[in-house]
Amino acid sequence: MVVVLLMFIIRLLVQAVPDEPGRPLVMAFTSRSVNLSWTPPLSNHNSYILHYLIHIRIGEEGIWDDNLVFETDFRVTAVNALGRSRPSKESYYMITLREVPSGKPTITAAHNISSTSIVLSWSPPSLTSVHGEFIGYRITYKPRNAHGVAGRLLWEDNTPPTEILLKDPAITRYVIQKLQIFTQYLVSLQIYNPEGLGPSTTVVVMTDEGVPTMPINVTFGEIKNSSVQVHWHEPYAPNGIIQGYRLYYMHQNFTDVRTVRNPSPQMQYLLEGLEPYTNYKLWLKAFTWKNEGMPSESFEMLTDVQGPDFPIITNLTCKDETSIFIQWEHPLQYFKAIDFYYVWYRSEGRWEYEEEIIDMDFEKNKNGGSILIKNLTTNTMYELKVRAVTQSLYNASILYKGLFSEPSKILITRNCDVVRASNILTGERLEDSSSGSPALNLELSAGVIAGGACVSFALILAILAFGLWRKYFNESYYYLDESPSTPAPSLVPDWDIESNTTDASIGSVMIGVSSIGSSSSASSGTTRRTAIPAHMFIQHVDNLHALNDAGFSSEYEMIQAMTSISDYPADSSYLADNKTKNRYHNVVAYDHSRVQLRPLPGQKKGEYVNANYIDGFQKARAYIGTQGPLPSTFDSFWRMIWEQRVRVVVMITNLVEKGRRKCDLYWPTEGCKVYGLIEVAPVREEVMCTYTLRTFKIKHTKIKSGKQRLSERIVLQYHYTTWPDHGTPENPLPVLSFVKKSSAANRDGDGPIVVHCSAGVGRTGAYILIDAMMKQMKAKCELNIVAFLRHIRTQRNYLVQTMEQYVFVHDALAEAVASGETNINISYLSRYISSLQSSFTTDENSVPWQLSDRQFKLATSYRPGESQFTASALKPCNQIKNQNFDYLPIESGRVFLTGKSGIEGSDYVNASWLPGYHNLREFIVTQHPIEQTAPDFWQMLWDHRVQNVVILSSLQQPEFGVFWPTKQVHMDLESNIRVKLTTEDSTETGSSIVQVGHMLALPISSVTDLIRSSSLLKKGGSLNSSSYPWVIVDRFGGTEAASFCAISTLLKQLEAENHVDVYQIAKVYHNRRPGIWRSQSDYLFLYKVIEAVVNSDKHYSTGMSLRVPPEGMESLVCKEGNELISDIPDERTNGECINVPGNNKKVSGGDIQDDMDNERSNAEDSKTSEAIYGEDLRMSGGRS
Repeated sequence: MVVVLLMFIIRLLVQAVPDEPGRPLVMAFTSRSVNLSWTPPLSNHNSYILHYLIHIRIGEEGIWDDNLVFETDFRVTAVNALGRSRPSKESYYMITLREVPSGKPTITAAHNISSTSIVLSWSPPSLTSVHGEFIGYRITYKPRNAHGVAGRLLWEDNTPPTEILLKDPAITRYVIQKLQIFTQYLVSLQIYNPEGLGPSTTVVVMTDEGVPTMPINVTFGEIKNSSVQVHWHEPYAPNGIIQGYRLYYMHQNFTDVRTVRNPSPQMQYLLEGLEPYTNYKLWLKAFTWKNEGMPSESFEMLTDVQGPDFPIITNLTCKDETSIFIQWEHPLQYFKAIDFYYVWYRSEGRWEYEEEIIDMDFEKNKNGGSILIKNLTTNTMYELKVRAVTQSLYNASILYKGLFSEPSKILITRNCDVVRASNILTGERLEDSSSGSPALNLELSAGVIAGGACVSFALILAILAFGLWRKYFNESYYYLDESPSTPAPSLVPDWDIESNTTDASIGSVMIGVSSIGSSSSASSGTTRRTAIPAHMFIQHVDNLHALNDAGFSSEYEMIQAMTSISDYPADSSYLADNKTKNRYHNVVAYDHSRVQLRPLPGQKKGEYVNANYIDGFQKARAYIGTQGPLPSTFDSFWRMIWEQRVRVVVMITNLVEKGRRKCDLYWPTEGCKVYGLIEVAPVREEVMCTYTLRTFKIKHTKIKSGKQRLSERIVLQYHYTTWPDHGTPENPLPVLSFVKKSSAANRDGDGPIVVHCSAGVGRTGAYILIDAMMKQMKAKCELNIVAFLRHIRTQRNYLVQTMEQYVFVHDALAEAVASGETNINISYLSRYISSLQSSFTTDENSVPWQLSDRQFKLATSYRPGESQFTASALKPCNQIKNQNFDYLPIESGRVFLTGKSGIEGSDYVNASWLPGYHNLREFIVTQHPIEQTAPDFWQMLWDHRVQNVVILSSLQQPEFGVFWPTKQVHMDLESNIRVKLTTEDSTETGSSIVQVGHMLALPISSVTDLIRSSSLLKKGGSLNSSSYPWVIVDRFGGTEAASFCAISTLLKQLEAENHVDVYQIAKVYHNRRPGIWRSQSDYLFLYKVIEAVVNSDKHYSTGMSLRVPPEGMESLVCKEGNELISDIPDERTNGECINVPGNNKKVSGGDIQDDMDNERSNAEDSKTSEAIYGEDLRMSGGRS
């Protein structure tokens, strides 16, 4: 056998991943690149190196990546066909070069905090975008425009911005100061490192309005006897948007003001209503929305003269058969001097007069003038009259002619040598009883003179005797009876007594003026009444409003001119001891109508008090008008209350208004206090929406009670708290209600109603005028405003002080005439509602109409101006926030948010304030929040400290969905507000708890259900003692929400007063949010609900059924059968209501609150909807 051995040599090539490369070395680097070098692997294990992978690590402990960053190290991996090698050793730690930052800070808030400073808040950028050491921030700013508001050059366009370096990276807020007033600034913020500045973030911020400088170039135009034309230019530095000017003018230390709107660069204004031949000091101030500016230089001006009063003929003599001698005294009133006299005469039977002009040297003829008229016809009757003339101070060609004297007649005969005159002084014709011819012989004999002297002497003796009797026979002060010290006159004031004329045309102002303090009736047959029939009064007011209130202006100026303060002495007010008792030195008390206190033992006369009796309608001294008491007059004020048997005090001012003291606190707030002889103790205080009612018990410390006298009395103080400092209330209805209630509280037999504001003239006069005219309207179906105001102005000066108040009185009375009595007693409510729905016709062919239709049209008659909507609601940036353009807030009634600087419309939310029974801002009515408006909704709750929200809209996705967070998810809003669901016992600081109740939308099918709901909601609200507003939500902030607020308010009024005034609430709500009452049925629904409440005996004895919002939101309690159950979902019952242990009992009206308290304590698993605002809140006006 042959064995063949074959030998093969097999070469095996073993391949594997390469060895690790050498440690990479950094050969060079920049900020964004690095040059690496390394040795290849010791062996590639029979496979060529395809490529290398470079790994990058941030820092020394970071994660390997493949991106080059600021601080890094490296390692390398070799890759062949079989895979990757092990990584090399890491390179030595290196830092790339710096570069300028790429990140920029985020500005979170930028707004002004004054007229010269801005606050800026921000959050820093990511540290990875700094690219170097974070040194700090750089702020730059410059005005947006080189020219300011008034066109002033603030700086050149090429001027570099101001720079501020903040070398602290931890700073996130800075205040920029010493800026220009009311100027837009471009503010930029950057971070910087050693390499330079990063990109900037820029915002536009505007400083606040400041105080305008004074108006310039003030000059006078034409000066007349009652007006002057004033010209001026706008301030050099407005420091804001000029809203208008206030023109101040002072006369005899009394300063008045006129507001001039519609500003322009060059202004002119006709200042009217001035007194003739009077020195005035005038000055001007511009005002912005926030501030009143600096006063201009004051200028003194003398108004022109006016025509004199009528001269008084003292002697009319037939000198001879062809001439007459006439002599007269100067008029009682003239201005500066009398330059000429015109003597007119004519013979009987002729129509035209002949004229004699006498150039009067006034300095030489101080007593009067005379003239001999010659070349007359014998045996002829002549009629003569005289008028005085004064030349204008500023234009010699203008002559102001005065009134004619009473015409006097004389017969020229032969040998006439005695004074023969007819109607020289009295104007009466003396008839001869036998022939009927004029008796011409009026001889002034010595007997007549002697008789007059005797009568005068007897009168003086009588006065002296009366004075002695009062001094020695008056009883001791302490034991006087309690009748008023100055009895009211028995005669009714005659301001409205019918005259002999039959012409009673509307608008006539010819009224006889009685002497000071008198009440004699008008005797002239030419006197005309100014009473307006009630059915014509509304048209009369419309006529006065025509042509920009021209009728009011004319009528008020006439009243001003006819009631001058200089006509009535007020000597007591000017005594040195009494000047300090006057709150205002120019508001004095006339002597003839002043309230005089009884002298205390040891005093010769009573203490002075700045107060006057004022007549009412068909009642003398129905009111006492007085100033707001000063600390030095508290004692005399309360003694006046006691002596005059006052029961009602009406106060129409706040203690402080716009930082100025208007009245002092003259009553004790707690505990009794003694004012002189009178002890005053508060009994209770009831705060209403527009006024506060305080009850006091007063006691005379020196009088003991007995059968004929009482030592204690009750005094009611009605304090109206919402009359604005400058101006009048926007709605007259609350004022009318206040006047009616306070006036009705004064019973028959009580003393006068004491009315005071600050000075006791403006608002005081408005109250008295409204009350008296409503009583006249009720008694006689007419109103006589002009005559009554003229009459009471003779009793206290300046009553109804401004034309604006005069207009308001007319508007208020027009509202009273139009609406009638709408505050209805519950006993008459059903009949009243029936009459509203009854059909009436005025004739056979007319269409039937209902009173409810007329009342609804009156309640919804207000149409706001376009500016009320365009100012905010209809701005393009805000239109998306309105779900329904039928329900928009007007500017004067909308809810404001804390605005974000530089973001237009950030202060807007579609929500309106509505008043309640106790608070002027008791409710906020708003639309259901949607995704775009939910942040604004929560911002509103935060800004206004809302603690209760009632939802009336159905939860329907997507339009009316859930806008609060669930328990698992919270909401972070852009305004740095966090909203989350938490438990009721949360004690987080910087948080506010909001309770949300969800109720079926109105109107619901059962009125009884609504009664139950409204009743318990009202009682549920009493659990929260805070005065914060309730937010009422329906779909669009419309009828349902307004109905809820109205019913809640009316139920409180019903409980407190046994009256309801649906019309007033409906009209006030419409004026606040026009369009909320869509139809007459919405209006009648309010009446029907209240009627159902009145007719229900158990409307406070039932619970309330509230639907609970999803995710465990809290409601109050509901009632099913006879058990109280918690209306709170529970996991054990799949969201069904569960029984509350220990509460299986019936609920009565008085037990509701206790049961609700027990419900809260026993239901351990109860949950609540709360809005929690985080501790890190950073926002203007926020609470932390």
